[in-house]
Amino acid sequence: WDYATQSDTPPTAVTADTTGNGSAGSTGNFANWNTAADWNNQDGNVTTVGTNGRPSDYGAFDMAGNVSEWNDLANAAGLYRGFRGGDWGYWFPFPLSSSNNDSSRAPSFEDNSVGFRLASPVAVPEPSTWVMGLVGIACGGWQMVRRRRARKHVSRSCVFAASLPLVAVVMASTILIEGTACEAAGAPMVLVNNHSQILRFDATTGASLGNVLVDYGGGSIGGYTFGPDRNIYVSAFSGSRIDRFNGSTGAFMNTFATVTYSSPHQPLFGPDGNLYLGQSSGIVTKYSGSTGQYLGIFVSPPVGAFDFGGMTFRGNSLYVSYIGQSGSLYRYDAATGGNAQLVYGGFFSNGPRAPVFDNAGTMYVPDWQTNKVFKFSETTLALTGTITTAFGIVPMSLAFDESGALLVLSDNGNLSQINRYNPATGAFIDTLVAPGTGGMGRANSMMFVAPVPEPSTYAMALAGLACGGFSIWRRRRAG
Repeated sequence: WDYATQSDTPPTAVTADTTGNGSAGSTGNFANWNTAADWNNQDGNVTTVGTNGRPSDYGAFDMAGNVSEWNDLANAAGLYRGFRGGDWGYWFPFPLSSSNNDSSRAPSFEDNSVGFRLASPVAVPEPSTWVMGLVGIACGGWQMVRRRRARKHVSRSCVFAASLPLVAVVMASTILIEGTACEAAGAPMVLVNNHSQILRFDATTGASLGNVLVDYGGGSIGGYTFGPDRNIYVSAFSGSRIDRFNGSTGAFMNTFATVTYSSPHQPLFGPDGNLYLGQSSGIVTKYSGSTGQYLGIFVSPPVGAFDFGGMTFRGNSLYVSYIGQSGSLYRYDAATGGNAQLVYGGFFSNGPRAPVFDNAGTMYVPDWQTNKVFKFSETTLALTGTITTAFGIVPMSLAFDESGALLVLSDNGNLSQINRYNPATGAFIDTLVAPGTGGMGRANSMMFVAPVPEPSTYAMALAGLACGGFSIWRRRRAG
Protein backbone atom coordinates (compact mmCIF):
# COMPACT_ATOMS: atom_id res chain seq x y z
CA TRP A 1 0.00 0.00 0.00
CA ASP A 2 2.85 2.40 0.82
CA TYR A 3 4.46 1.97 -2.60
CA ALA A 4 1.45 3.45 -4.37
CA THR A 5 0.69 6.27 -1.98
CA GLN A 6 3.55 7.58 0.11
CA SER A 7 3.83 11.36 -0.04
CA ASP A 8 4.55 14.29 2.24
CA THR A 9 3.08 16.96 -0.05
CA PRO A 10 -0.07 18.57 1.41
CA PRO A 11 -2.94 18.08 -1.05
CA THR A 12 -5.16 20.96 -2.08
CA ALA A 13 -8.75 20.53 -0.88
CA VAL A 14 -11.33 20.22 -3.65
CA THR A 15 -15.00 21.01 -4.14
CA ALA A 16 -17.35 18.90 -6.21
CA ASP A 17 -20.29 19.32 -8.55
CA THR A 18 -23.74 17.82 -8.07
CA THR A 19 -22.61 14.45 -9.43
CA GLY A 20 -19.56 14.24 -7.21
CA ASN A 21 -16.88 15.15 -9.78
CA GLY A 22 -13.96 17.00 -8.24
CA SER A 23 -12.97 20.48 -9.33
CA ALA A 24 -9.26 19.89 -9.79
CA GLY A 25 -9.18 18.65 -13.35
CA SER A 26 -6.20 16.62 -14.48
CA THR A 27 -3.24 18.36 -12.85
CA GLY A 28 -1.88 18.95 -9.38
CA ASN A 29 -2.08 17.20 -6.04
CA PHE A 30 -5.70 17.29 -4.85
CA ALA A 31 -7.79 15.41 -2.34
CA ASN A 32 -11.24 15.54 -0.79
CA TRP A 33 -10.41 16.43 2.81
CA ASN A 34 -11.30 18.90 5.57
CA THR A 35 -15.01 18.68 4.56
CA ALA A 36 -14.21 20.68 1.42
CA ALA A 37 -16.27 18.72 -1.11
CA ASP A 38 -19.68 20.11 -0.27
CA TRP A 39 -21.96 18.78 -2.99
CA ASN A 40 -25.66 17.92 -2.97
CA ASN A 41 -25.74 20.13 0.14
CA GLN A 42 -24.07 17.41 2.14
CA ASP A 43 -20.68 17.90 3.76
CA GLY A 44 -18.38 14.97 3.28
CA ASN A 45 -19.99 13.10 0.44
CA VAL A 46 -17.27 11.15 -1.34
CA THR A 47 -16.19 12.40 -4.73
CA THR A 48 -15.92 10.40 -7.92
CA VAL A 49 -12.62 8.50 -8.06
CA GLY A 50 -10.27 9.88 -10.69
CA THR A 51 -11.64 13.43 -10.85
CA ASN A 52 -9.40 15.02 -8.22
CA GLY A 53 -6.16 15.13 -10.19
CA ARG A 54 -3.67 12.94 -11.96
CA PRO A 55 -2.92 9.36 -10.85
CA SER A 56 0.19 8.39 -8.95
CA ASP A 57 3.16 6.81 -10.72
CA TYR A 58 1.43 3.49 -10.07
CA GLY A 59 -1.82 4.51 -11.71
CA ALA A 60 -3.70 4.81 -8.41
CA PHE A 61 -6.22 7.63 -7.92
CA ASP A 62 -7.35 9.41 -4.75
CA MET A 63 -5.39 7.38 -2.24
CA ALA A 64 -5.40 10.34 0.15
CA GLY A 65 -8.64 11.86 1.37
CA ASN A 66 -12.15 10.88 0.29
CA VAL A 67 -12.43 7.87 2.64
CA SER A 68 -9.82 6.17 4.78
CA GLU A 69 -9.03 2.78 3.33
CA TRP A 70 -8.84 -0.55 5.10
CA ASN A 71 -5.43 -2.02 4.32
CA ASP A 72 -4.23 -4.20 7.18
CA LEU A 73 -5.74 -7.50 6.13
CA ALA A 74 -3.11 -9.79 7.68
CA ASN A 75 -4.52 -9.77 11.21
CA ALA A 76 -6.50 -12.60 12.70
CA ALA A 77 -10.28 -12.37 12.56
CA GLY A 78 -11.84 -10.36 15.36
CA LEU A 79 -8.81 -8.14 16.04
CA TYR A 80 -8.35 -4.50 15.15
CA ARG A 81 -7.27 -3.71 11.62
CA GLY A 82 -5.65 -0.59 10.25
CA PHE A 83 -6.79 2.01 7.77
CA ARG A 84 -4.83 4.85 6.21
CA GLY A 85 -5.00 7.82 3.89
CA GLY A 86 -7.33 10.14 5.80
CA ASP A 87 -10.89 10.96 4.80
CA TRP A 88 -13.19 13.87 3.89
CA GLY A 89 -13.35 15.04 7.52
CA TYR A 90 -9.62 14.84 8.27
CA TRP A 91 -7.27 17.78 8.47
CA PHE A 92 -3.60 18.09 7.59
CA PRO A 93 -1.34 16.12 7.97
CA PHE A 94 -3.65 13.09 8.26
CA PRO A 95 -4.46 12.89 4.52
CA LEU A 96 -0.78 12.09 3.97
CA SER A 97 -0.38 8.34 3.72
CA SER A 98 3.10 8.55 5.19
CA SER A 99 1.78 10.22 8.34
CA ASN A 100 -1.55 8.55 8.94
CA ASN A 101 -0.47 5.13 10.13
CA ASP A 102 -1.97 4.93 13.59
CA SER A 103 -5.69 4.41 12.95
CA SER A 104 -7.36 1.07 13.55
CA ARG A 105 -10.82 -0.31 14.26
CA ALA A 106 -12.53 -3.65 14.68
CA PRO A 107 -13.51 -5.26 11.32
CA SER A 108 -17.17 -4.74 12.24
CA PHE A 109 -16.73 -0.94 12.27
CA GLU A 110 -18.94 0.90 9.77
CA ASP A 111 -18.78 4.60 8.97
CA ASN A 112 -19.23 6.96 6.02
CA SER A 113 -15.56 7.93 6.26
CA VAL A 114 -13.99 4.46 5.88
CA GLY A 115 -13.97 2.25 2.81
CA PHE A 116 -11.66 0.14 0.71
CA ARG A 117 -9.88 0.23 -2.61
CA LEU A 118 -10.80 -1.85 -5.65
CA ALA A 119 -7.67 -2.40 -7.70
CA SER A 120 -6.61 -4.15 -10.88
CA PRO A 121 -5.01 -7.56 -10.33
CA VAL A 122 -2.10 -6.49 -12.54
CA ALA A 123 0.95 -6.02 -10.31
CA VAL A 124 2.88 -2.79 -10.79
CA PRO A 125 6.45 -2.91 -9.43
CA GLU A 126 8.11 -0.02 -7.64
CA PRO A 127 10.14 2.39 -9.83
CA SER A 128 13.48 0.98 -8.69
CA THR A 129 12.44 -2.36 -10.24
CA TRP A 130 12.50 -0.80 -13.72
CA VAL A 131 15.80 0.90 -12.98
CA MET A 132 17.43 -2.34 -11.90
CA GLY A 133 16.05 -4.15 -14.92
CA LEU A 134 17.47 -1.51 -17.28
CA VAL A 135 20.81 -1.64 -15.50
CA GLY A 136 20.88 -5.40 -16.03
CA ILE A 137 20.17 -5.02 -19.76
CA ALA A 138 22.77 -2.25 -20.04
CA CYS A 139 25.33 -4.51 -18.39
CA GLY A 140 24.70 -7.21 -20.99
CA GLY A 141 24.78 -4.67 -23.82
CA TRP A 142 28.08 -3.27 -22.61
CA GLN A 143 29.57 -6.75 -22.81
CA MET A 144 28.38 -7.02 -26.43
CA VAL A 145 30.02 -3.73 -27.39
CA ARG A 146 33.20 -4.76 -25.65
CA ARG A 147 33.24 -8.07 -27.53
CA ARG A 148 32.75 -6.41 -30.91
CA ARG A 149 35.61 -4.02 -30.27
CA ALA A 150 37.95 -6.74 -29.14
CA ARG A 151 36.73 -9.11 -31.91
CA LYS A 152 36.94 -12.00 -29.52
CA HIS A 153 34.52 -14.70 -28.59
CA VAL A 154 32.80 -14.23 -25.28
CA SER A 155 32.28 -17.39 -23.21
CA ARG A 156 29.27 -18.09 -21.09
CA SER A 157 31.45 -17.64 -18.04
CA CYS A 158 31.95 -14.02 -19.09
CA VAL A 159 28.22 -13.50 -18.96
CA PHE A 160 28.13 -14.87 -15.44
CA ALA A 161 31.15 -12.79 -14.44
CA ALA A 162 29.56 -9.65 -15.84
CA SER A 163 26.51 -10.27 -13.73
CA LEU A 164 28.41 -10.56 -10.48
CA PRO A 165 29.04 -6.82 -9.88
CA LEU A 166 25.36 -5.93 -10.30
CA VAL A 167 24.17 -8.86 -8.20
CA ALA A 168 26.63 -7.78 -5.54
CA VAL A 169 25.25 -4.24 -5.63
CA VAL A 170 21.69 -5.50 -5.31
CA MET A 171 22.53 -7.78 -2.40
CA ALA A 172 24.72 -5.22 -0.65
CA SER A 173 21.92 -2.68 -0.72
CA THR A 174 19.85 -4.94 1.54
CA ILE A 175 22.45 -6.04 4.08
CA LEU A 176 21.02 -5.60 7.56
CA ILE A 177 23.16 -5.65 10.68
CA GLU A 178 22.35 -8.71 12.80
CA GLY A 179 19.89 -10.00 10.21
CA THR A 180 17.19 -7.56 11.27
CA ALA A 181 14.12 -7.57 9.07
CA CYS A 182 12.64 -4.22 8.26
CA GLU A 183 10.05 -2.21 6.40
CA ALA A 184 9.85 -2.43 2.65
CA ALA A 185 10.01 1.26 1.85
CA GLY A 186 11.05 4.64 3.13
CA ALA A 187 14.19 6.17 4.59
CA PRO A 188 16.38 4.27 7.09
CA MET A 189 15.12 4.55 10.64
CA VAL A 190 16.22 3.95 14.21
CA LEU A 191 13.63 2.34 16.47
CA VAL A 192 13.95 3.00 20.20
CA ASN A 193 12.30 1.19 23.10
CA ASN A 194 11.14 4.10 25.25
CA HIS A 195 9.86 2.01 28.19
CA SER A 196 6.24 1.60 27.03
CA GLN A 197 6.57 2.88 23.46
CA ILE A 198 8.61 2.18 20.35
CA LEU A 199 9.63 5.51 18.84
CA ARG A 200 10.90 6.18 15.32
CA PHE A 201 13.73 8.50 14.28
CA ASP A 202 15.28 9.34 10.92
CA ALA A 203 18.58 7.46 10.83
CA THR A 204 20.27 10.20 8.79
CA THR A 205 19.12 13.39 10.51
CA GLY A 206 18.01 12.07 13.90
CA ALA A 207 14.69 13.89 13.57
CA SER A 208 11.65 12.34 15.20
CA LEU A 209 9.35 10.80 12.61
CA GLY A 210 6.46 12.19 14.58
CA ASN A 211 4.54 9.17 15.74
CA VAL A 212 4.75 6.12 17.96
CA LEU A 213 5.04 2.76 16.22
CA VAL A 214 3.90 0.67 19.21
CA ASP A 215 2.32 1.99 22.42
CA TYR A 216 1.80 -0.24 25.45
CA GLY A 217 0.16 2.52 27.44
CA GLY A 218 1.22 2.03 31.05
CA GLY A 219 2.82 -1.36 30.38
CA SER A 220 6.53 -1.95 30.03
CA ILE A 221 8.23 -3.30 26.91
CA GLY A 222 10.93 -5.83 27.72
CA GLY A 223 12.30 -5.98 24.18
CA TYR A 224 11.29 -6.28 20.53
CA THR A 225 12.48 -7.72 17.24
CA PHE A 226 11.35 -8.05 13.64
CA GLY A 227 10.23 -11.47 12.52
CA PRO A 228 10.70 -13.23 9.18
CA ASP A 229 7.21 -11.94 8.30
CA ARG A 230 8.44 -8.33 8.81
CA ASN A 231 6.13 -7.85 11.76
CA ILE A 232 7.27 -6.67 15.19
CA TYR A 233 7.34 -9.08 18.12
CA VAL A 234 7.22 -7.32 21.49
CA SER A 235 7.72 -8.89 24.90
CA ALA A 236 5.45 -7.52 27.63
CA PHE A 237 7.78 -7.32 30.62
CA SER A 238 5.02 -7.41 33.22
CA GLY A 239 2.49 -9.31 31.13
CA SER A 240 4.48 -12.51 30.48
CA ARG A 241 3.57 -12.66 26.80
CA ILE A 242 4.89 -11.86 23.34
CA ASP A 243 2.60 -9.73 21.17
CA ARG A 244 2.78 -9.31 17.43
CA PHE A 245 2.26 -5.93 15.74
CA ASN A 246 2.12 -4.94 12.08
CA GLY A 247 5.65 -3.94 11.11
CA SER A 248 4.53 -0.96 9.03
CA THR A 249 1.52 0.43 10.87
CA GLY A 250 2.14 -0.76 14.43
CA ALA A 251 -1.41 -2.13 14.60
CA PHE A 252 -1.87 -4.95 17.11
CA MET A 253 -2.22 -8.33 15.41
CA ASN A 254 -2.32 -11.00 18.12
CA THR A 255 -0.64 -12.44 21.19
CA PHE A 256 1.94 -14.70 19.58
CA ALA A 257 3.09 -16.62 22.66
CA THR A 258 2.45 -16.91 26.37
CA VAL A 259 5.74 -16.72 28.24
CA THR A 260 6.40 -19.68 30.54
CA TYR A 261 8.71 -17.83 32.93
CA SER A 262 8.31 -14.30 34.26
CA SER A 263 9.93 -11.01 33.22
CA PRO A 264 10.69 -11.50 29.51
CA HIS A 265 13.43 -9.32 28.06
CA GLN A 266 14.84 -9.57 24.53
CA PRO A 267 13.07 -11.68 21.86
CA LEU A 268 15.17 -12.72 18.87
CA PHE A 269 14.56 -15.01 15.89
CA GLY A 270 17.29 -17.57 15.38
CA PRO A 271 18.75 -18.99 12.16
CA ASP A 272 16.32 -21.93 12.48
CA GLY A 273 13.32 -19.58 12.30
CA ASN A 274 12.31 -20.12 15.93
CA LEU A 275 11.91 -17.36 18.49
CA TYR A 276 14.33 -17.14 21.43
CA LEU A 277 13.62 -15.11 24.54
CA GLY A 278 16.06 -13.85 27.17
CA GLN A 279 14.49 -13.64 30.64
CA SER A 280 15.32 -12.05 33.96
CA SER A 281 16.66 -15.18 35.61
CA GLY A 282 19.29 -15.46 32.88
CA ILE A 283 17.66 -18.30 30.99
CA VAL A 284 17.00 -18.25 27.24
CA THR A 285 13.74 -19.98 26.30
CA LYS A 286 12.66 -21.20 22.88
CA TYR A 287 9.31 -20.88 21.05
CA SER A 288 8.11 -22.13 17.69
CA GLY A 289 8.58 -19.37 15.13
CA SER A 290 5.34 -20.32 13.37
CA THR A 291 2.93 -21.20 16.19
CA GLY A 292 4.44 -19.60 19.31
CA GLN A 293 4.41 -22.95 21.12
CA TYR A 294 6.83 -23.17 24.04
CA LEU A 295 9.71 -25.53 23.20
CA GLY A 296 11.66 -25.44 26.46
CA ILE A 297 14.74 -23.83 28.00
CA PHE A 298 17.46 -23.44 25.39
CA VAL A 299 20.27 -22.01 27.53
CA SER A 300 20.69 -21.94 31.32
CA PRO A 301 22.85 -19.24 32.93
CA PRO A 302 26.35 -20.05 34.19
CA VAL A 303 27.19 -20.16 37.88
CA GLY A 304 27.33 -16.65 39.33
CA ALA A 305 24.98 -15.10 36.78
CA PHE A 306 21.59 -14.00 38.05
CA ASP A 307 20.14 -11.93 35.21
CA PHE A 308 20.05 -11.64 31.44
CA GLY A 309 21.97 -8.86 29.66
CA GLY A 310 21.45 -9.39 25.93
CA MET A 311 22.10 -11.79 23.06
CA THR A 312 22.74 -12.09 19.35
CA PHE A 313 23.14 -14.89 16.81
CA ARG A 314 26.17 -14.93 14.55
CA GLY A 315 26.79 -17.83 12.17
CA ASN A 316 26.69 -21.05 14.16
CA SER A 317 26.98 -19.30 17.50
CA LEU A 318 24.73 -17.63 20.04
CA TYR A 319 26.36 -14.95 22.21
CA VAL A 320 24.72 -14.13 25.55
CA SER A 321 25.78 -11.52 28.08
CA TYR A 322 24.96 -11.93 31.77
CA ILE A 323 24.63 -9.78 34.84
CA GLY A 324 26.05 -11.28 38.01
CA GLN A 325 28.86 -11.10 40.53
CA SER A 326 30.85 -9.96 37.54
CA GLY A 327 29.40 -9.21 34.12
CA SER A 328 30.21 -11.91 31.57
CA LEU A 329 29.80 -12.91 27.94
CA TYR A 330 29.39 -16.53 26.76
CA ARG A 331 29.24 -18.27 23.41
CA TYR A 332 26.94 -21.25 22.74
CA ASP A 333 26.20 -23.56 19.84
CA ALA A 334 23.33 -21.90 17.96
CA ALA A 335 21.72 -25.24 17.09
CA THR A 336 21.84 -27.01 20.46
CA GLY A 337 22.51 -24.35 23.10
CA GLY A 338 25.44 -26.44 24.32
CA ASN A 339 29.23 -26.04 24.26
CA ALA A 340 29.23 -23.05 26.60
CA GLN A 341 32.43 -21.02 26.31
CA LEU A 342 33.36 -17.98 28.41
CA VAL A 343 34.39 -15.12 26.10
CA TYR A 344 34.99 -12.44 28.73
CA GLY A 345 34.29 -12.03 32.44
CA GLY A 346 35.62 -8.58 33.23
CA PHE A 347 32.56 -6.38 32.68
CA PHE A 348 30.97 -4.31 35.40
CA SER A 349 28.69 -6.56 37.47
CA ASN A 350 25.51 -4.99 36.11
CA GLY A 351 27.05 -3.90 32.85
CA PRO A 352 27.04 -5.99 29.66
CA ARG A 353 24.13 -5.70 27.26
CA ALA A 354 23.36 -7.15 23.78
CA PRO A 355 26.41 -7.67 21.51
CA VAL A 356 26.43 -6.53 17.87
CA PHE A 357 28.79 -7.37 14.99
CA ASP A 358 30.09 -5.18 12.21
CA ASN A 359 30.54 -6.52 8.68
CA ALA A 360 34.25 -7.17 9.31
CA GLY A 361 33.53 -9.62 12.12
CA THR A 362 34.31 -7.47 15.15
CA MET A 363 31.93 -7.89 18.08
CA TYR A 364 30.95 -4.85 20.17
CA VAL A 365 29.48 -5.13 23.68
CA PRO A 366 28.15 -2.09 25.60
CA ASP A 367 29.08 -2.06 29.30
CA TRP A 368 26.25 -0.24 31.05
CA GLN A 369 27.20 1.67 34.24
CA THR A 370 30.59 2.41 32.70
CA ASN A 371 31.41 4.57 29.70
CA LYS A 372 33.00 1.84 27.59
CA VAL A 373 32.16 -0.34 24.60
CA PHE A 374 34.29 -3.50 24.41
CA LYS A 375 35.54 -4.93 21.10
CA PHE A 376 36.28 -8.62 20.44
CA SER A 377 37.63 -10.60 17.49
CA GLU A 378 35.07 -13.03 16.09
CA THR A 379 37.74 -15.58 15.15
CA THR A 380 39.86 -15.57 18.32
CA LEU A 381 37.31 -14.05 20.76
CA ALA A 382 40.18 -11.97 22.11
CA LEU A 383 39.55 -8.48 23.49
CA THR A 384 40.92 -6.10 20.86
CA GLY A 385 40.12 -2.69 22.35
CA THR A 386 37.51 -0.39 23.82
CA ILE A 387 35.62 2.72 22.78
CA THR A 388 35.31 5.26 25.58
CA THR A 389 32.28 7.51 25.58
CA ALA A 390 32.09 10.83 27.40
CA PHE A 391 31.71 10.85 31.17
CA GLY A 392 28.10 10.15 32.12
CA ILE A 393 27.31 8.71 28.68
CA VAL A 394 26.81 5.07 29.66
CA PRO A 395 26.14 2.78 26.67
CA MET A 396 22.93 0.77 26.83
CA SER A 397 22.40 -0.42 23.25
CA LEU A 398 24.38 -0.50 19.97
CA ALA A 399 23.64 -0.61 16.25
CA PHE A 400 25.36 0.21 12.95
CA ASP A 401 23.91 2.55 10.34
CA GLU A 402 24.29 2.27 6.56
CA SER A 403 27.55 4.25 6.59
CA GLY A 404 29.11 1.83 9.09
CA ALA A 405 29.07 4.31 11.97
CA LEU A 406 28.48 2.86 15.43
CA LEU A 407 25.27 4.15 17.03
CA VAL A 408 25.35 4.23 20.83
CA LEU A 409 22.14 4.64 22.81
CA SER A 410 23.16 5.95 26.22
CA ASP A 411 21.35 5.89 29.53
CA ASN A 412 21.87 9.33 31.02
CA GLY A 413 19.46 8.94 33.93
CA ASN A 414 16.10 10.37 32.95
CA LEU A 415 16.91 11.26 29.32
CA SER A 416 18.71 9.13 26.75
CA GLN A 417 20.48 10.15 23.56
CA ILE A 418 22.04 8.49 20.51
CA ASN A 419 25.63 9.34 19.53
CA ARG A 420 27.64 8.22 16.52
CA TYR A 421 31.22 6.96 16.72
CA ASN A 422 33.87 5.73 14.33
CA PRO A 423 34.04 2.02 15.23
CA ALA A 424 37.66 1.67 14.10
CA THR A 425 39.13 4.63 15.98
CA GLY A 426 36.49 5.21 18.63
CA ALA A 427 36.32 8.88 17.66
CA PHE A 428 33.08 10.73 18.42
CA ILE A 429 31.28 11.81 15.22
CA ASP A 430 28.16 13.62 16.40
CA THR A 431 24.93 13.35 18.37
CA LEU A 432 22.27 11.84 16.14
CA VAL A 433 19.33 12.10 18.54
CA ALA A 434 19.55 14.67 21.34
CA PRO A 435 18.04 14.02 24.79
CA GLY A 436 14.28 14.49 24.85
CA THR A 437 13.83 14.43 21.07
CA GLY A 438 10.47 13.03 20.05
CA GLY A 439 9.53 12.42 23.66
CA MET A 440 12.41 10.02 24.26
CA GLY A 441 12.98 9.58 27.98
CA ARG A 442 15.02 6.81 29.54
CA ALA A 443 15.30 4.31 26.69
CA ASN A 444 16.87 0.88 26.98
CA SER A 445 17.31 -0.54 23.48
CA MET A 446 17.36 0.46 19.82
CA MET A 447 17.43 -1.08 16.36
CA PHE A 448 18.60 0.25 13.00
CA VAL A 449 16.10 -0.40 10.21
CA ALA A 450 17.22 -0.10 6.59
CA PRO A 451 14.88 0.12 3.58
CA VAL A 452 14.55 -3.08 1.56
CA PRO A 453 13.46 -3.21 -2.10
CA GLU A 454 10.42 -5.31 -2.84
CA PRO A 455 11.22 -8.86 -4.12
CA SER A 456 10.27 -7.97 -7.69
CA THR A 457 13.33 -5.72 -7.80
CA TYR A 458 15.58 -8.77 -7.67
CA ALA A 459 13.50 -10.57 -10.27
CA MET A 460 13.66 -7.66 -12.71
CA ALA A 461 17.39 -7.18 -12.17
CA LEU A 462 18.08 -10.85 -12.86
CA ALA A 463 15.72 -10.79 -15.85
CA GLY A 464 17.66 -7.85 -17.27
CA LEU A 465 20.94 -9.71 -16.80
CA ALA A 466 19.50 -12.83 -18.39
CA CYS A 467 18.28 -10.83 -21.39
CA GLY A 468 21.69 -9.29 -21.94
CA GLY A 469 23.43 -12.61 -21.39
CA PHE A 470 21.13 -14.38 -23.84
CA SER A 471 21.97 -11.81 -26.52
CA ILE A 472 25.68 -12.44 -26.07
CA TRP A 473 25.24 -16.22 -26.15
CA ARG A 474 23.05 -16.05 -29.27
CA ARG A 475 25.57 -13.83 -31.07
CA ARG A 476 28.35 -16.26 -30.17
CA ARG A 477 26.42 -19.20 -31.61
CA ALA A 478 25.59 -17.25 -34.76
CA GLY A 479 29.29 -16.45 -35.16
